[in-house]
Amino acid sequence: MTDHFTELSLPQQAHNDAVPAPLRRSGWSFAILIFAAQMLVVFLVVIGMAISTYQQQARVILDDKQATVATISITLANDPFVINALAGKNPAEELQPYTKKILDRGQGVDFISIMTPDTVRVTHPDPNRIGQKYAGST
Repeated sequence: MTDHFTELSLPQQAHNDAVPAPLRRSGWSFAILIFAAQMLVVFLVVIGMAISTYQQQARVILDDKQATVATISITLANDPFVINALAGKNPAEELQPYTKKILDRGQGVDFISIMTPDTVRVTHPDPNRIGQKYAGST
């Protein structure tokens, strides 16, 4: 007995419809988009924290410098040596070397200018300005 198998053949077009088409994406996958969004948020938070830290540190440094200047100013204003020198005949001779000694100690101050109550400079980093009136606001 002979077995005869009948082969069923589908038309070519029907065969192509039965095979799934390969997946093709146009653009980025959802996982990549989520990852990119997370990295953007992390980046923005880090930048924001860096800016905030920088501004806070700048405020701390400014406050420290202002406190140093205020302390030196109050100390000099209440110093008996300064008070007696200002009452003397030539205060610049005594006070100019005194202020240079203070500046040499490295207190973070660029200059010290002592004035009389009527705004005449007694000490100044530029010796040519000693004896002149102070032009700014007091």
